[in-house]
Amino acid sequence: MNEDELIEERERLIDATKEIFNTQAGEIVLDQLKQKSGFHMSNFSADALEMAYREGQRSVVLYILNLMNDEKVQQQQGD
Repeated sequence: MNEDELIEERERLIDATKEIFNTQAGEIVLDQLKQKSGFHMSNFSADALEMAYREGQRSVVLYILNLMNDEKVQQQQGD
């Protein structure tokens, strides 16, 4: 893929993510993902594997939130 195709693919992904998660059902799912992933809590554990697992779950929520906010970030950087 060339750079333009990658940009278009990313834009389609951003649009699809916003379309899904900016609905009432999407907000319910996202809130549940935040709750189950420990998004608002410390993921510390004495067990390194458990901590890595928790952080992996949390990173999925962060990825979704970053996609939803991507356009705003780009606009702010361009100003």
